[in-house]
Amino acid sequence: MDRETGIQSVNRALNVICLFTHSAPRLGITEISKVLGLPKPTVHGLVRTLVKQGFLQQDPQTRKYRLGL
Repeated sequence: MDRETGIQSVNRALNVICLFTHSAPRLGITEISKVLGLPKPTVHGLVRTLVKQGFLQQDPQTRKYRLGL
């Protein structure tokens, strides 16, 4: 992975995190994809990584994501 790709990945992950606000505390993959203009598989990979690292959590009932601890 070259330096630019790494930076792009970090920027994208941070953009995902920044979407979560008081007015939008829970978001799904499709919503995130539409707002950021990224393909769903890309968003899914980013979100899976953020969940694994504890930055996001998935609500088991709605299957939407929210900020982690």
